Amino acid sequence: WASQAGECPNAPEVLAMAVRSELLRRLDLPDAVDGATDLSLLDEALATSRSAALGWIGDARDELERRSEAGGLGLEYWHGRALLSLGDYEGAQTQLEQALDARAIDSWRIRRLLALTALFRGELDSALVQAFRAYVDAPSSDRYLAEYVLALVLDRAGDTAGSRRRMKDTLDRDGDQGRMRSLESALPIHERLYLRAFAQTVRAEPASAMRLWDAYLARPEPEAPERRLAERHRRALEPLPTNLGGMPKPGEAP
Repeated sequence: WASQAGECPNAPEVLAMAVRSELLRRLDLPDAVDGATDLSLLDEALATSRSAALGWIGDARDELERRSEAGGLGLEYWHGRALLSLGDYEGAQTQLEQALDARAIDSWRIRRLLALTALFRGELDSALVQAFRAYVDAPSSDRYLAEYVLALVLDRAGDTAGSRRRMKDTLDRDGDQGRMRSLESALPIHERLYLRAFAQTVRAEPASAMRLWDAYLARPEPEAPERRLAERHRRALEPLPTNLGGMPKPGEAP
């Protein structure tokens, strides 16, 4: 689609498909990540990918305006998704709200991203409303992403038991976690690390989870509240001392 977009720069539909293909392309985290892992190449790849997508969106809009056509290609949704993955939450919210008005994309798909946008801005009440609405409105065959989003929102809202229960249930049904990685493609790098770390925490894989929490905490983007929550998740994974001051071990002096 990138090649066709270059060959057909005056075809808005081709440009829109190139945008969709680019934004759904998975730029996965490395298999083994910890606090010392250099993710600069992934940061650069994400920036390059989003720059290309945003360029095609601009070209498509210009051509639609030249033709005096209304659109209907869902460009607002894809623009919002691109900005969300770059950490521009205000810009993403503006585009996604316009996407709701345009009605070219299913509303529950848009609300999933609006929930994340509100969550990352610290607007928990709005995030909860959008996440629950996305979950309720989505067809049962396509609720995985909405459930992951809802688990993340509940986690930061302080519902530890509810978030873990929902995350575990979704992970168990997701098999190879392909849908979770699909959701990651819409997230900034540090939020991908958070999602992956939380998933490993819920799956009771402490060694892997702690490395991922370390990688998340090594990033510059997390704000103080998110850092405290991540640190709390990580501390809960640390093994307890073998002797907590109770009865002496066999052979030890009392």
